[in-house]
Amino acid sequence: QQESQGINSMLSQIAQGNLNPGISTKVFDGITEFRHKNGGRIYAIIKDGAVNILGYSGKSNQPNVIDRIKNLFF
Repeated sequence: QQESQGINSMLSQIAQGNLNPGISTKVFDGITEFRHKNGGRIYAIIKDGAVNILGYSGKSNQPNVIDRIKNLFF
């Protein structure tokens, strides 16, 4: 539940234009990862000022979700 709350909080901040919500933001393989202190993660591609959300995860299922996103979108 805490991970979901963190994800929802970051989604709200992203919708308001904040491209650095949570505790950190990193980019790997063209994917931006927004991280929340509660373990929630959001994965997106930022292009031409638009944020396209690809998926989200908790810390525990992060590797599986990243693999799935790479298979679907790359």
